[in-house]
Amino acid sequence: MGHGFHEERLRARRRGRILLGSLKWLALAGVVAAGTFFAYGAGYRMAETESGDLREQVSELAARAGALDEEKARLQRDLAAATGQAEELRKRYESDVPTGAISELLRIARARLAAGVKPERLASVLSAAENARRCDERPSTRRFIVRTGPKRNPNDSAAFADRQVTVAASGVPAVDASGRPEAWFDPSRPLTVTFTRLGGAETTATGVLPIHHSVVIREVEYRFAVTASDARGFVLATADSCAYP
Repeated sequence: MGHGFHEERLRARRRGRILLGSLKWLALAGVVAAGTFFAYGAGYRMAETESGDLREQVSELAARAGALDEEKARLQRDLAAATGQAEELRKRYESDVPTGAISELLRIARARLAAGVKPERLASVLSAAENARRCDERPSTRRFIVRTGPKRNPNDSAAFADRQVTVAASGVPAVDASGRPEAWFDPSRPLTVTFTRLGGAETTATGVLPIHHSVVIREVEYRFAVTASDARGFVLATADSCAYP
């Protein structure tokens, strides 16, 4: 009887150990399950937070992209408007600012007005101007000596248009082989031709021969051509007259 009781106690202890082991494993499984649950929950919450942040970033980027598209469209409209204004200004400039022959005519008109010519006189001349010139077709030619220094000579000028215009010229003396100045001018060097109107008013033209110049007296334009002469030291001055303008 005592032996049976001992066996029963041993079986009870084994059952206790088995039950205790099972409880330990169950407790461990519970801890693992709880840890897994909490880890999953933390991960889920983190993922939700990150997902929310990403959604906010996406929304913000979409808003920025929309704003950039609107800014791009506005800039394109501004560029188109500026291009149109620039083209309009270019056309107005080309229309309003004279170029070429018109620019030269405007320069001459301003110069004549500054010199005291009345606007109505200038307008009258421009209105009467035409390509066909009415000229007498009877040019006159005279020869005279070119001055090479201060000394005057009886033949160093020529008168035209009933002595209304006197033409004279001065130049640089020619030199001999030794470099000494001669008594005549050097035709390869520029001359200065002076046109003196009756009363003392003068105009000049400078250059290498031939030299062309015009003098207007009232309604007549006298056109001069000064060229070299076969006689050493002399030049030829030829004048014709045309109605002016």
